[in-house]
Amino acid sequence: MHCPDAIGNPFLHLRLGQCQLELGNESRAADELARAFMGAGIEMFLSEDPKYLTFLKSRLTAPPGGWGDEPAKPSKPWWKLW
Repeated sequence: MHCPDAIGNPFLHLRLGQCQLELGNESRAADELARAFMGAGIEMFLSEDPKYLTFLKSRLTAPPGGWGDEPAKPSKPWWKLW
């Protein structure tokens, strides 16, 4: 990327990763989408087509604590002690 402040910009990495995936460059797409995920987290992917996050999940191991998009586990009601 040759624009000022482009390196490390999660939005630009997301868009470049999406373009690379659509062009069939899966290795480059995985690299750019991973950079977007590391820079901005799961929130950046939630408003995009789910295929990009699905692709990224197929290429990376889950971070500690999971991806962050799984539904929350139901907590035990406060009146149940065990």
